[in-house]
Amino acid sequence: MIMKILVPVDGSEDAYSVLRGACRLALRIGYSVVALHVDRSGLYTPEFLRWYTIKRRIETEFDILAKEVVKRSYGIGGEMGVAMEVVMSDGEPAREIADYAYDNGVIKLIIMGHGRHGGHGTLRGATEQLVESVTKTVILHQNKPVLVTNNSMEISSILIVIEGIYDTDGSSRSLVKYAGMLARALRARVGLVCLIPDLLAIAVDYGHIGEVPYIRERKSFRRFETLYRQHTQVIISESRQLLEGMDVALPVATRETDEADEVMAEAHNYDLIAICPRHKDTHGTLTEISRTLLNNRALNTLFVQ
Repeated sequence: MIMKILVPVDGSEDAYSVLRGACRLALRIGYSVVALHVDRSGLYTPEFLRWYTIKRRIETEFDILAKEVVKRSYGIGGEMGVAMEVVMSDGEPAREIADYAYDNGVIKLIIMGHGRHGGHGTLRGATEQLVESVTKTVILHQNKPVLVTNNSMEISSILIVIEGIYDTDGSSRSLVKYAGMLARALRARVGLVCLIPDLLAIAVDYGHIGEVPYIRERKSFRRFETLYRQHTQVIISESRQLLEGMDVALPVATRETDEADEVMAEAHNYDLIAICPRHKDTHGTLTEISRTLLNNRALNTLFVQ
């Protein structure tokens, strides 16, 4: 069974650029591509627009846009030499994308753009905030990996970012396995960075809360600090072994840091950043570094649940 990449296509030039990038990636990893277009005209009611004629105009423009999406998507598939399927849906985009991914087990990756520009005609007024909201919702409310990009995705290096060291739900392992699979298929070099909490900041906070001066000098805190760093090394070692077990020839560089700025600086040395996006205790929100990566249009970021 051929695995598939799902690419939402809203008719913008950015979306077609992402679709071409998805085709390039599909060729390298042996996948086919599904272009999904969601007709949003049903969301615009006469009551909302005040005039029925405006609704009809919007429906007409969406119909024209849908036909153009079908034509150009199949054209890109033929041009790139990739098996292309075009699917039409209607409704709220984030929900339709998530539902389609959930209902189709062969979908193994969703690729979405940052959305610098809207569509055309009446749709030109669509804001970046709407597109970013759809992307964020898809990342948080379904379990397929989501790659957010705005360029051609020539991937020869992948940085895996692990946040925290207590992985009770196996998300870090899933992240490392998926990124490793992709790196093996692309023959990409791999970097692994473990972002740990700032222990000095924790010591200061607890010292103030508990009215305990010089808490960092206490033996109990020093033992905690030692154990924390030892466990971090275990996480890094296990992740590295997992990657090397998938392909012993895979080059892996590892490090740890408590500075998010260092992670972002390192990210610019790689073609793709892979991270688990959700807080473990509140799955409805992105982690701070995930939000930063999502908002950085210069980076390709792979969010793996």
